[in-house]
Amino acid sequence: MGVQAMAHTLNPATAYPILDQLGAEARALAVLSVLSPSGGPGRQIVVHAGHYSLGSLGLSTDDLLPVTTSLRVGPSGRVMLAHLPSPLCEFVLTQPIPAGAGPGVLRHPAVVLRDLETVRMQGFAVGREEITGWDSIAAPVLWADVLVGAVSVLMPAVLMRALPDSKPLVSATIAAAARLSELASAADGPEFSLTG
Repeated sequence: MGVQAMAHTLNPATAYPILDQLGAEARALAVLSVLSPSGGPGRQIVVHAGHYSLGSLGLSTDDLLPVTTSLRVGPSGRVMLAHLPSPLCEFVLTQPIPAGAGPGVLRHPAVVLRDLETVRMQGFAVGREEITGWDSIAAPVLWADVLVGAVSVLMPAVLMRALPDSKPLVSATIAAAARLSELASAADGPEFSLTG
């Protein structure tokens, strides 16, 4: 099932309206990342929408790719790690943190492992400046019980930290991930597109 989940991704056209609604509601950049179907465990951005663009993250293309593909950076990476088998998780934690990661990235593998337990229990993860200047929240997208990817919202750190209450943002992120999980868990249909 894990190989099948990695070989399938939600159709961007189906996912976009959900992310667009989340981005508008949160006034943030909403991103769907999926487990990369090739190479070592990683992530690939399938679709993004909302108040900001990937270019507004302030990273060059050379910096953006390693940061957005590594499961070592950001709450979406930890949400994915929390749902991967232990050997894959341990392998990822031996990988270096990519250049371009922000000052808030969790650097020590033991700290990441402790956080994964919290992520599993609460169903989401929070990142503080794991990309410089940006805070984020992520929740898992599952195909039945198998990880497909993660939904995350990113906004400038000063804005997220100024929110009087982040619970509505967390709830909106979890709800969007649940909607995408429902689509991914459908037996078959137009919500899937096979990637090579």
